[in-house]
Amino acid sequence: MNFQDLGLSDSLLAAVAKNGYEEPTAIQAQTIPLTLQGEDVIGQAQTGTGKTAAFALPILQGIDVDDPNVQALIISPTRELAIQTQNELQKLGRSEGARAQVVYGGSDIRRQIYDLKKTSTSHCWDSWASIGSHPATDAQVRSREVFGFR
Repeated sequence: MNFQDLGLSDSLLAAVAKNGYEEPTAIQAQTIPLTLQGEDVIGQAQTGTGKTAAFALPILQGIDVDDPNVQALIISPTRELAIQTQNELQKLGRSEGARAQVVYGGSDIRRQIYDLKKTSTSHCWDSWASIGSHPATDAQVRSREVFGFR
């Protein structure tokens, strides 16, 4: 099986190739087609098996870059994982024009609010608790079409 068999757009296939992905891992091959069909998927795999791309690619394919509302919300258990997820979304979504913004505690809140206002396609939060306590939550997280939990 290769990435062309998964139903990804040409621009995402180009991003996949550009980022050095050669063939889908088991978690990617099993989850991407289902997610693209609108199915709810719960996946579990070892570290380093491509879980981030497994949920990021279908999210990126479904994003309408002309819609200013938040279209994806990814919740990560740690700041480091949230930052890693943001970086991967930015790499894979660059050609799509998708934007991602990470939000976490212990950082300059004014800067994060500014970044949220200018970057509204996809957000990576470090925990569920930080969403409810973040002052930008009400203004920014309105249309939650996709949830990804790390």
